[in-house]
Amino acid sequence: MTWFLDEKVQKQIPDFNINHLKQINEFHYFKEYNEHYDLINCIHLHIPYESATHKADIHLKFTNVSSVQIKDLELTNDSSLFLNIQLLDRGWEYLNYFIEDYEEQYFSFYCETIQVIQVVSNESG
Repeated sequence: MTWFLDEKVQKQIPDFNINHLKQINEFHYFKEYNEHYDLINCIHLHIPYESATHKADIHLKFTNVSSVQIKDLELTNDSSLFLNIQLLDRGWEYLNYFIEDYEEQYFSFYCETIQVIQVVSNESG
């Protein structure tokens, strides 16, 4: 999925480049009820974005999360995040996407949906 083509991202960062994502500032794992009143697992990621022309905070929400694996989240602030989101064509139990940090493999999980919650510009002026 090319989540970065979302209108919220494009409005704040028109020249978005995935190579400018920095390491995760926040990783929230929580439960909430879906529209069918089923209790589902969710993850909310807060990822800083820094390029020569833009600084922003990107908030992503992943719903109906499963098979979460976390190897390490004690990362340095200056390192980049290589976020890989693969669209799956398996038809299993709402597992539509596989998400991982494909460079370091610090975390990985499956999910049903991905949503850009907000993109907050950190530009001064």
